[in-house]
Amino acid sequence: MSDIVQLAKNHNLSIHPFADDVQVYGSCVPANSSTLSVRLSHCLDDIIAWFQQYRLLLNPDKSEVMWCSSKQRKKSLPCDLVRVGRSNIAPSTSVRVLGVNIDSHLSFEVHISRCVSSCFSALRQIRSIRRSLSRPLVASVINSLVFPRLDYCVSVLHGVSKTQLRRLQSVINASARLVFSSSRFSPVSPYLRALRFLPIQARIENRLCVLTHNCLNGNAPSYLSHGFCKVSDSITRPNLRSSTSSRVLQPRSRHPTLGGRAFPAAAARVWNSLPPRVASVASTPIFKREAKNFYLESFLA
Repeated sequence: MSDIVQLAKNHNLSIHPFADDVQVYGSCVPANSSTLSVRLSHCLDDIIAWFQQYRLLLNPDKSEVMWCSSKQRKKSLPCDLVRVGRSNIAPSTSVRVLGVNIDSHLSFEVHISRCVSSCFSALRQIRSIRRSLSRPLVASVINSLVFPRLDYCVSVLHGVSKTQLRRLQSVINASARLVFSSSRFSPVSPYLRALRFLPIQARIENRLCVLTHNCLNGNAPSYLSHGFCKVSDSITRPNLRSSTSSRVLQPRSRHPTLGGRAFPAAAARVWNSLPPRVASVASTPIFKREAKNFYLESFLA
């Protein structure tokens, strides 16, 4: 795969090759979108030629193109067709990558809608047999059938609007009330504490911390870990007290709503909010337990 990665670098683009898929992407200012489109087409020409050497084929019918920007720059997004091989593809407003629906404004509204629908569908099925199950068994079934759908790639939802977070939180609230067979109007906080169900914001931050812990301990892929630098490893702080801390340097971002949501910036901000006793834990299983206890105390106090 190193050859195909080099092909993308030759066109100043980035690439993520998968087992049966490939993702090529780049960035530019709105005025240079046509230039980026041409570079992307030329890069795909080289990739198609590389595929043919190994008797592989790029399927244009399954290829998608999407331009991403903030909602304020929605009108500046190009609508022209992008050439992929011998086909011209119209830009899409949403694409599915590894089970996550990414929209052109990075609001994740489509992904959240499908996730909430899937979770409530599972809850309705569990409700139909609720009387035949004990309370601990209902909680176990929910942890097995509902929360894995909610927690899948939950870290990408950092920074989404509060409206979207409330929709996800409604799944957790409904799950807790189903365990205790209570009405939808009953207070849910005591149930969450009793069941140790993390709220959605705590789940997002907890997952970011686990990913950061893996990056700092060499258990994450390079495309995630390369953006991290410990304060203790910084050559600019050799004699400061912070040089012995477990904190990481937080990258600067001009736009908090977009650049601030990038993984290195968001993960560093969340990691630095952990108490030193939790961040300094080296063992991953112990760290997961301590981090969850910290968020349970912080969000359900």
